[in-house]
Amino acid sequence: MSTVIAAPAAAGPLAAQPVRAQAILSRVCCGWPSTAFREGRWRLFVACLDGSTDWPEHQWPVSRRHVIPTVAEREKALTALGWAAAPDARWQWEEDETSAEHGHPVRVHLIAAIPVLRLPERGRRA
Repeated sequence: MSTVIAAPAAAGPLAAQPVRAQAILSRVCCGWPSTAFREGRWRLFVACLDGSTDWPEHQWPVSRRHVIPTVAEREKALTALGWAAAPDARWQWEEDETSAEHGHPVRVHLIAAIPVLRLPERGRRA
């Protein structure tokens, strides 16, 4: 089932577009079970709910691991990936705990999500 967002008139091409994706922001603690994210960094990815396996991703530098990306930084990253927050959508934050299997003490980490819509081709930045 798709959710249709009734957008204000200013939303242009995003108006009444069905929401089929969520942007997820999380700070990866260590990379368990792979070694891909050992440094622990913030990453934003778009989870496509249409069965697509192409989930675009943006990672902030390791030097920013203790600084949560601002809303403006998240919006810029989403635009570069070809997506935008759905009209009137807000970031929803949750806390989660890492598993003891990670090989370090259990940690609490933050996960945020927002419904997103694909931008028209002309709205994308390289």
